[in-house]
Amino acid sequence: MALQETKELLDRIKHHDKLLITVNENCAIALPDDILQKLLQPHKLAHYCFVFIDQGSETYKVDLQNMTISDGQLAFWFAKSDFQQSTKNLWHPGL
Repeated sequence: MALQETKELLDRIKHHDKLLITVNENCAIALPDDILQKLLQPHKLAHYCFVFIDQGSETYKVDLQNMTISDGQLAFWFAKSDFQQSTKNLWHPGL
């Protein structure tokens, strides 16, 4: 599995001047297409990642294992984890 390089992506989509942090509740903010395409490919996380699912479910592949998060669950992944999201639902509004 060839992992995409994502180290510089967070700097392009951050929501704070001094902290490298991005919050995208209910996919209200569309990601630029080039970033979205990289994040939908297998990649090594360059940062810590938190995902909270209020309703529904989403499946991820983390370190070669499937992980499904559903109603009211929070997931946390460490930087340098091998990561792949199975769908676009969390990254692109209306999908």
